[in-house]
Amino acid sequence: MSSGENITKAFLEFQDGFNYESEIKESIKLVVRELEEQARNILNTVQAIHHKDGFNNVRQICENCSSKLREVQTTLKALESKFSLICYYKYNDLWRMTMQKLCFLACYIAFLTDQSFLPHHKCAEIFAISTSSESGFHLELEDYLIGQLMLASELSRLSTNAVTAGMYDLPIRIARFMAELDSGFRLLNLKNDWLRKRYDGLKYDLKKVEEIVYDLSIRGLRPLDADKELSS
Repeated sequence: MSSGENITKAFLEFQDGFNYESEIKESIKLVVRELEEQARNILNTVQAIHHKDGFNNVRQICENCSSKLREVQTTLKALESKFSLICYYKYNDLWRMTMQKLCFLACYIAFLTDQSFLPHHKCAEIFAISTSSESGFHLELEDYLIGQLMLASELSRLSTNAVTAGMYDLPIRIARFMAELDSGFRLLNLKNDWLRKRYDGLKYDLKKVEEIVYDLSIRGLRPLDADKELSS
């Protein structure tokens, strides 16, 4: 076989490899689009809390969203089946942003339910996946942390609407939660990357909520038992 024939054969094999990779990526993207649709559906459901009477239906909204979050488990199983798990880091950028949004939604529902902090492993349990890279498909810590920072941005918005709805105690609880979240992030030695830049936004979100609490205080709208709650 001549050198020209060898080159042609080699490059045809390269093209076969490209075609195979393209097919895998397209199959992954199809599942990711389904994940994105589920995330949008959950977000639309939880956004009802900002509407009229939304604060009076928090329990029902959270139950609906929790049910929809559990449905994500099946889609993630389908995603996991589309590629060899040893290639996880080869393809994970295709679903990274969607997982960050899903983490945010899970953390948001946890806060709305009982103002609780959702740990990394509990968040992974909601999606029926692991937190360990050794298991192959898993919930990356960075995606979870981005989700928590997205939560902070949404809580600053919730504080404003809570005041409008006459829920004067909620901004105080949000301020306490966000201050504790900020203290947690300060323990991390974050590098100058997107996570670090996103964390910088938490400072402004916290400042906004603290200003709302201050305004409630000077206007005499701060609940009488607020200080007792903060010290408990």
